[in-house]
Amino acid sequence: MNHACGIAGWRWLFIIEGSVTVIISLLATIIKDYKVYLFGLMLHANTLTQTFPYFFTTIVKTLGYSSTITLLLTVPVRFVAFIFGVTIADQGSKTNERRFHIIAMAVALVRNILVISTTNNGVRFLVVFLMPIGAVPGVQIILVWVANSVPRPAAKKSIALARKSSNIYGA
Repeated sequence: MNHACGIAGWRWLFIIEGSVTVIISLLATIIKDYKVYLFGLMLHANTLTQTFPYFFTTIVKTLGYSSTITLLLTVPVRFVAFIFGVTIADQGSKTNERRFHIIAMAVALVRNILVISTTNNGVRFLVVFLMPIGAVPGVQIILVWVANSVPRPAAKKSIALARKSSNIYGA
């Protein structure tokens, strides 16, 4: 592995050994609590739905509009996502209930089905609205739910939250 990816062989040794150590320590810390794994899976699934911002403008461009109109069409979509995210987060906080608010992530499933099944521009524009609405509120609710559901020990809570913060999507 000497000079693989431009990294000297002795550095690879430290990277591999360090990675194994970190993985084993994380597993030893969280193996006793299934919630950490469950929340990690939820956060991972939500992160997968949030990859759309990297190509959001390109998706809107496929509707057949000019570059200027395409950029203008993304403004109301992001504004609606912002309002929806704040409303969901506020309601979840006021009612102190998170389970049913995460249903907003199911909108992402509907979005994916519609994206692959139609070429109608009206339906596709609706799907463009559903993209951020299904993804943005989900992460807010999940992070609060993780923070409240894994209160102690602090190390376990940190690991559960770090699983979201350390994602590498789009890196």
